[in-house]
Amino acid sequence: MKTTLKYFLKTRWNVIAIISCILLLITFVYLTNMDFVYTYEYYDDYGEIYNVVKAQGSPFPMLAAFASVLSTLVVIFEFYFKMRKINIDQMHALPIKREKLYLSKLIICALEVIIPLTLSFILSIVIISLSKNIFDLIYFIPFYFGLVFLSLILIISFAFIYTRANTFFDGIINMLFYIFVLVILFLHIIDVFELGYQKFGSGGAFFIYSPIAIFTQYMNKLFMNKEFEFNI
Repeated sequence: MKTTLKYFLKTRWNVIAIISCILLLITFVYLTNMDFVYTYEYYDDYGEIYNVVKAQGSPFPMLAAFASVLSTLVVIFEFYFKMRKINIDQMHALPIKREKLYLSKLIICALEVIIPLTLSFILSIVIISLSKNIFDLIYFIPFYFGLVFLSLILIISFAFIYTRANTFFDGIINMLFYIFVLVILFLHIIDVFELGYQKFGSGGAFFIYSPIAIFTQYMNKLFMNKEFEFNI
């Protein structure tokens, strides 16, 4: 397995480099054109003027979007070989068990997500640290590890669903069905039993990317929790 993994790594470093460059470019452009502090004034009932400073422009949603998109696309790219008979014959001709072959591919998928994501995190921290901000930067750490963990779950889930198919388009359909099936099932149950949305929430909570979205929203509140008020 080590030999196979080394072989895949040699052929995938260019892919990791391209993904990293794209994410770093987006991160740089996005964050350098953003203000991280929002200031406004207001008058109280006694005519006193107050200056309020609040945090804004968190990079967390952007990083979560990177993780979600990459975790989906790398699976399609790395396991595409299973959809072509020629590639299957070549892979199975290697002196390695099928399970170890798939495990090597999963490791490559994880690296193609984690390495570019880590570089984007580092660049985000550098840009924000050098800019005027009132963020609680310590939350970058738990957010990073939590996002990596949720991304790995997505990769494993999508790999299992995608490889159940025999053709490329069947694999895409399987993934789309997997993405929306819980939402569709929830909405159907709500409709059949005439249940209230106010009581059971919306179908969006059952979206396959919802764990990342909910986690990001929670960490974002902690990250941007600081606010200062000054009497002028």
